[in-house]
Amino acid sequence: MRIGVPKETTEGERRVAMVPDVVTRLLSSTDGLEILVQRGAGAGALIPDSAYEEAGATMVDDGAQALRADVVVKVAAPNAEETGQL
Repeated sequence: MRIGVPKETTEGERRVAMVPDVVTRLLSSTDGLEILVQRGAGAGALIPDSAYEEAGATMVDDGAQALRADVVVKVAAPNAEETGQL
């Protein structure tokens, strides 16, 4: 199963739906899980991409890759463009 974490697109939203500690815990407790994090997803929350990489996430350049995962986590509801990519 793949979990996608795209960048938040809502203006002013600085939070991210999943932090590296949760990535670590999920990957260590669930076989066959892959977590796709869009590069820069944690920037607003001051979480660098390297923290997600160290936690075991797969970094993706395109938000559409994260949105095509089996499960997508976001803070705000997806906008119309994101909904079309789900």
